[in-house]
Amino acid sequence: MLQPTVSEIPSQITEPIVEEPTQEVAGVEPEIPEYMFNDAGMVGFSDSQIQSDMYNLAIHGNIPLFGEVSVLEIGAGRGDLFTHITSQLSALNVTYTGYESNQLLAKIGNIKLEDQESAIVVADNFLTAEITETYDRVYIVGSLDVDYGENIQPWEHLEMMLRKALDVTNVGGIATCVLLHDNGGEDSYRAFPIPNVTDLILKFNMPFDIAYGSIPSIYKLSIKKEPIFIT
Repeated sequence: MLQPTVSEIPSQITEPIVEEPTQEVAGVEPEIPEYMFNDAGMVGFSDSQIQSDMYNLAIHGNIPLFGEVSVLEIGAGRGDLFTHITSQLSALNVTYTGYESNQLLAKIGNIKLEDQESAIVVADNFLTAEITETYDRVYIVGSLDVDYGENIQPWEHLEMMLRKALDVTNVGGIATCVLLHDNGGEDSYRAFPIPNVTDLILKFNMPFDIAYGSIPSIYKLSIKKEPIFIT
């Protein structure tokens, strides 16, 4: 039996099929869910009150109440620390730079801070980034406590972070780290007991202070950078 040729097959299609382009093909980025802009869990805090308490602990007693100050935050998330500082200290002019290795969080942060000329979140790893500027205050708030399953030694990592933090701190400035003294048996968190931290910081040959806030087992380590740098 002869098969019909192409010209003999009746066409059932009157118009060509045009596939709708996906958002990625069309060059349109997917919309970021609203909750990601403010949810404390997105940046590693169990709730917004804990986040606020840890920020209060970090800045209390070691940041000017007025005037100008340059701030660097390591593990900045969305740059929430900038918003917290400026909401608490309205007479203080803050120039803020945050370093955040999570690209999405950094992007959300810059969307939130787009009206702030003096604030930016850099999407980069602080330890490997080439940083040429120095700052009056350097903060690490809670980011070292979370165990992300990375193949690193916590104490070596802490020392590397603190040494580089001091490297980008102005002379006379302060580098502050908020840490867990006791993880309460939670494997997902790393603890840095105060006696061990004291032994570590004594190697830096710089004045330091340890203070507690309102949250049990969480403390603040503040190191003042003196003209003689660490050895």
